[in-house]
Parts: sequence; structure tokens; C-alpha cells
Amino acid sequence: SLLEKSFETPREKIAVLTGRPGEDVPETGAIICSCFNVGALEIERAVTDRGCSTVKQVGEVLNAGTNCGSCRSEIGRLIEASLKLEDALAE
Repeated sequence: SLLEKSFETPREKIAVLTGRPGEDVPETGAIICSCFNVGALEIERAVTDRGCSTVKQVGEVLNAGTNCGSCRSEIGRLIEASLKLEDALAE
């Protein structure tokens, strides 16, 4: 188990105990697409860093929303909010 593992630094052990990813693993945010375990921060990065502006594009990049589809409306809201934020920051 992970708790029996020998850690190089106390920070690594704390990350395991608190359920946080290590420094080399980006935060995913709250899970939006449970079918593919895709988080809100991943979707926001797909919009800001990879130019996704539609639910279909996010699905092509992350697979989010391509299985059962129950998360598509939330993905759409995240896209809209991310694009509005980008516009506001550009002004």
C-alpha cells in the first residue's frame, strides 16, 4: 500500500495522506465527467490552453461528455465561464 512506501520527502507522504496529487501532477479540480474522470480545471485548461470553445471540442481533447452525456451541460457552463474570463482579462 502507499502508506507502507518509503517516501523521499515528508511532502510526498503528506500528499498521499491528504489525497492531493504530487507536484508533478496537475490538479484536476472537481470531477465533472465521472465516465472519464475529468475535472473542472482540466476542462478550463482545454479552453484556455488548447483553444476548445465547444463541448464537442472538449470531448475530442479530453473524452469528457462523450459517453453517457450527463455532464455536457456542466461542460458547456465551464466553457462559457472560461471564455468570459478570458475576454475580461483581455480588456
